[in-house]
Amino acid sequence: MDSAPPDEGAFLVPSAGPAFRMTDYNATGEKTMQFFIIGNLPADTDLQLDIRNRRSPGGPLYTTRWPTALHTANGATP
Repeated sequence: MDSAPPDEGAFLVPSAGPAFRMTDYNATGEKTMQFFIIGNLPADTDLQLDIRNRRSPGGPLYTTRWPTALHTANGATP
């Protein structure tokens, strides 16, 4: 479980509406993380993956965006 501040972490961001923050993930190796996708994502939607963090406590928030959109399945159920 993630104990980071609510504006830091991994987020799935739709083109409209609020971002979905992922709170459960594992470090699976060097430069590799496994995220557990939450169940209430909209179906048939493109989402951007953002990693948001601070390099020092109270510092500015930095965002790194995965270059390719992720797409949820058409048959996904919220």
